[in-house]
Amino acid sequence: HQYVNEERVLPLEATYGETASLLVEIPQLWTYLRVCSATVAQLVRDVRTVAQRYNVALEVIPSSFHRPAARAWLERAPFAELDGTCDGLIVLAYHDNAAQVSADLRWATALARQTPIVAGLNACAPNIKDDATLIAQARAARETNCAAVYYYNYGLLSSRRLEWVARANTRLIAGD
Repeated sequence: HQYVNEERVLPLEATYGETASLLVEIPQLWTYLRVCSATVAQLVRDVRTVAQRYNVALEVIPSSFHRPAARAWLERAPFAELDGTCDGLIVLAYHDNAAQVSADLRWATALARQTPIVAGLNACAPNIKDDATLIAQARAARETNCAAVYYYNYGLLSSRRLEWVARANTRLIAGD
């Protein structure tokens, strides 16, 4: 990363924590990010208005590239800013254990109080090594009151992994 203005160039090899600290240290960066986030939220509102005319629900993925969900702001789509702008926020909780999935979903739920949270799980290797892991992740989604569970690349999963998804969904429906 580099922070550039007319007076200086700061070469940064920053961790996420250090990057976040720049929001305090450089007020213009905070202002820039707020403008970007507000622009994204307005775009989502506008798209939802069009979608509603056609009776289509609009679900949004706040963060495609950054994990955990707490880093969605890096993609200019913080959960609190998107809250109320769409019909669902999809958390791509692509982790290898249920505790991380649960943490991501709890974070999103705490910040987006008006909008249903949807869990996106990755049933592919190397994230998921067995059906018990996928079942535990689906259970974490249910325990955090997710509106739905989606599975990444469902159409590309092997027969064995599709069976894992079926078992996870059966457990979700049964409530165990």
